[in-house]
Amino acid sequence: MPALTLADRLILFAANLFVWLRHPWLSLSFWYRRRRAPLLATPRGVSELVQWRKIFDRNPMFPVLADKLKVKEWARQQLSELRAAEVLWTGTRAAGLPDEFLRPDVVIKTNHGTSTNYFPARRSLPRAELDALLDGWLRRRFDTELQWAYGLIPPTLMVERLVGEGEPFTEMTFRCSGGSVATAFVATEQKTPRERNAYFTGDGRRLPPKRGSKPERRLPEDYALPESFWRARTVAERLSRDFDFVRVDLMVHQGQIYICEMTFYPGSGFSDERETHTAPFIERGWIRNLEKAWFLSTPQSWPARLYAAALKRWRLVRLAELERESRTPGVGVTISEAAPQG
Repeated sequence: MPALTLADRLILFAANLFVWLRHPWLSLSFWYRRRRAPLLATPRGVSELVQWRKIFDRNPMFPVLADKLKVKEWARQQLSELRAAEVLWTGTRAAGLPDEFLRPDVVIKTNHGTSTNYFPARRSLPRAELDALLDGWLRRRFDTELQWAYGLIPPTLMVERLVGEGEPFTEMTFRCSGGSVATAFVATEQKTPRERNAYFTGDGRRLPPKRGSKPERRLPEDYALPESFWRARTVAERLSRDFDFVRVDLMVHQGQIYICEMTFYPGSGFSDERETHTAPFIERGWIRNLEKAWFLSTPQSWPARLYAAALKRWRLVRLAELERESRTPGVGVTISEAAPQG
């Protein structure tokens, strides 16, 4: 099994101390939410890995692909057959939004954050209230808690034609590392009272239900993954091959696959993947591909390069631990012994 030298241990200890001193609020926030002291320079678990990325990884592609407008063009350059919701209008002021787009077959959103979607079919606001809401979204910043990439996206309003003109579609969200899918989330009629969902491993085995989830919100026990799942998985693999970790969100309507978005800081690193039984799969994939991260694949100046070299050796130690845990009965999540679907 790989081992760390005394010099490596000292460098990694100094790196963790640096993070505590340089980013005390993030460290305290992690401590409060996770009830344990963070070691963000030697990240264990998905939550710490996301925090590590916030602090150390300045991949110039993150602001491009986190932009809900630019990611469409980039993804279709990678896969010409991949579809995207049609963009009907863009602008930087709510007052410039033509009234003709306040109709039920569109969604109005911003490109630089989350939870900024307005569906005229579901909600009707007077124009003055709508303008105030949209301008508030444009002013809102999403680069809090060191999610620096969002701060480099020029805030823009966008009007998209609804995929299927509002007909039900299936959302498939893939957690990927280096072109390999660790886990998948499948939801039908998402974000409606009729939503049903479930989590799967990358090879299509169903995971136990999310802790605390209501049975009526789960996909039926006999739910079989559609043929489109495997094609969507291939799309996610292609789009993620150059990244140590990324969440790829796709939509499927009548067999056609649409790019939705790509996320590099899911849940700001504070969603609990242990509740969904996905944590060990995601962490193994991420650690296995950590050297694809910009910080480790790009030459760094001193003293960052000392830390980068020590972290590369630490990665091998951690990966060996994770692989051993995956083979140890009773450690990690128990999944069905049934053969993978597909």
